[in-house]
Amino acid sequence: SSEESCEGKEVKTAQFIQDNYDQVIEETSQGSGLHLTAMLNMLDVEESQQPQVIHAVRTEMADQIVAKQSNPEAYYNVVMASL
Repeated sequence: SSEESCEGKEVKTAQFIQDNYDQVIEETSQGSGLHLTAMLNMLDVEESQQPQVIHAVRTEMADQIVAKQSNPEAYYNVVMASL
């Protein structure tokens, strides 16, 4: 995909996380959910890769929540680093 469309996906995903943060963080803690799946689909994460990405995000976000550093921007950065 072109750099432009890739950047567009990232902006859309960041906005989605911002708008749906409570649901996304809750579904991340549960390991699945509609918002979580929608977010990964926005980033073109293949279905077969989604469990690994979710696991990586859950692990990292658990540390951030304990450290009281959980927010939409931090979550987005963790997701992008987990791809």
